[in-house]
Formats: sequence, structure tokens, C-alpha cells
Amino acid sequence: MTTVFLAARADADGAPQSVTMAIPPQTALQLAALQQVMAARPAPPLPTPEADLRIAARDVECLADAVYYEARGESAAGQAAVAQVVLNRVRSPAFPKTVCSVVYERAAAGACQFSFACASPGRRERQSWARARDVARRALGGYVMTAVGGATCFHVARLGDSWGPRLVRVAQVGQHVFFGRAGRPSPARAEPFATPVLDASAAASAAGGDARVS
Repeated sequence: MTTVFLAARADADGAPQSVTMAIPPQTALQLAALQQVMAARPAPPLPTPEADLRIAARDVECLADAVYYEARGESAAGQAAVAQVVLNRVRSPAFPKTVCSVVYERAAAGACQFSFACASPGRRERQSWARARDVARRALGGYVMTAVGGATCFHVARLGDSWGPRLVRVAQVGQHVFFGRAGRPSPARAEPFATPVLDASAAASAAGGDARVS
């Protein structure tokens, strides 16, 4: 058995008191892995030169694609969580370095990281697309979805534990379960984005998705 520290609380006299519990070694390892992923924090905002509005506009469109096709039936929190995974990947050494490259990684080879990118998406529903673009702009503008920590993968909850021990479950938000990899370099600490604010002229049934394991 392994003894772990759980919390500190005050006794009846107000003095601090440690609370510990003996748990099996395997459970202790799982707790340590989860703590590592959650401590990674979500990715910080991506710096974008104000002069490069075309790149910023493409970022909005690509991130909105991921939000729309992977989570258009989700709540605002569920959509923000999917957007955060994309940004976490951009910050991770294991993935491409731009939003569009992350969203459409390996699409040309038919081995897409996001399932919609290898499908033939139909016409977008106008109101849902506008909502997805708002979520994308907000994420690129500095909003950080802390609930998913440094997660870089997700899948629909109905798939269960399909990835096994390769990944550490971080959280479930809506119909998606989010995962991170303990032991890999994690995205840097969260801080505000430096992406210029884009207006509409500058940026010109739930869909179940997944962001696959590389």
C-alpha cells in the first residue's frame, strides 16, 4: 500500500491537520498521472502580429470548422473545450504549429486527426456556424477553457474507454471525454492571447467527433 496526502484541514481547535489515506500502488500511479496532466494547464494564447490579419482570419475559420463539425450540438462550454484542445495541440511539440495545420493534419493522406476533415461535410447551418465562429474568436482572443487542462485528445462519451491506458482521462464536458498524455511535454502555462480582434469583414442533432491519438 502507498500513503498519499489528500488535504489539509483544521481540527476542533482550529489547528491545521493533514489527512492521508493508504491506497494501492496502481491507484497512486493513476492519481499521479492525472495530477501531471491537470497541472499542465491549457495552452496559452497564440501571439499573432497585428499586421497579419489574413493568418488570423484563417485561424478563426479553421478553428470554427473544428468547433462546428465536432461539437455544433454542444453547449458553449462543450464547444470551448473542443477549441481548447486545438490550441493545446498548437502549443505541444508533438503537433503542428498553426491552428489550420492542427485541424487538417494528415488530411491529404486520408489519416485525419479530426474525423470531419476526412469526411464530406454538407452545407453549414447558418446560425450554428455563426455560433462556432464566435467560440473560435473568443478562444483566439484569450478565453481559456480550464476544465480540460492540457488535454490534447477527446472522443464522444459513448465510446467508453476506447484508448485504454495510453491516455489519462481529464474531464467530461457535455458528450465528449477529454484526455491528456502524462510524461509528454505539455502546453505552456495559460496566459492571454495576442491575436487581433477580427470583425466579420476581416474574418470574411450534435455531431459526434474525436481528436485522435497520434
